[in-house]
Amino acid sequence: MTITVTDTGIGMTDDEVGIALTQFGQINSSALNAHGGTGLGLPISQQLIELHGGEFSIQSAKGEGTSVAIKLNPDRVISA
Repeated sequence: MTITVTDTGIGMTDDEVGIALTQFGQINSSALNAHGGTGLGLPISQQLIELHGGEFSIQSAKGEGTSVAIKLNPDRVISA
């Protein structure tokens, strides 16, 4: 199962994605600073997905937006 979330926000450079994936890593941007945060959301999400044997990826382009995809192995998905 793959879940993808995409936005058309400010986007990030490859370097900024690297920063965002580190614990407490925050990108210096006036647009982001207005919203606050601890810099833990993406790193914790990535670690949880990987602990379940899944894949976590981010594709982003400055000024265009960001797409985050998580892929879970079939043995980790419960059917209704």
